[in-house]
Amino acid sequence: MRIVICGAGIAGLTLAWHLERAGWEVELVERAPAFRDGGYMIDFYGPGFQVAERMGLRPRLLRDRYPVDELSYVGRDGRQTSHLKLSSGLEDVYSLLRGTWRGPSPTTYARPSRTAPPSRAPSSTPTG
Repeated sequence: MRIVICGAGIAGLTLAWHLERAGWEVELVERAPAFRDGGYMIDFYGPGFQVAERMGLRPRLLRDRYPVDELSYVGRDGRQTSHLKLSSGLEDVYSLLRGTWRGPSPTTYARPSRTAPPSRAPSSTPTG
């Protein structure tokens, strides 16, 4: 069977991984020309961690994880507004910086198989 998956985010990549292993022919399309390096960290815990573990990613997550032992919230003026020290009971929280897993590997795609054209925003907002 063949399938096209729109979007090379974490959900699209995970779905592609599972369907390929189930014998599907997968085509992954993405609007962006490349994976982003900047932005928020990616956290694996709870159900997301369980899926990553079933995919055989735990050793790689453990090797590449970024240790987070505290959180700070900063206001618009750049001053810290609150601070939270994290307990040592968070061993199964794996945080990665975006771009850590760039390039081909058995469990990730080097790039989408083709790039979709940019979507067009509607010219007016529907009323209703």
